[in-house]
Amino acid sequence: MRSPKALEAELDRKARAYPNRRGATLGRRYFVRRKPTARASAPGWYSLEDLYALTGGSSG
Repeated sequence: MRSPKALEAELDRKARAYPNRRGATLGRRYFVRRKPTARASAPGWYSLEDLYALTGGSSG
């Protein structure tokens, strides 16, 4: 897995490629298999386990 910083930098680069002409508020969301320990409580980071918890499914 790439580092959280590398993933954040990649998303920032990609977001800049699409001009926000309407001035909309854009939030960053990171969907990963396992949430990195360094981002365990960071807003916008979601693991598969988090997504299954939202849908009531099981992760196993």
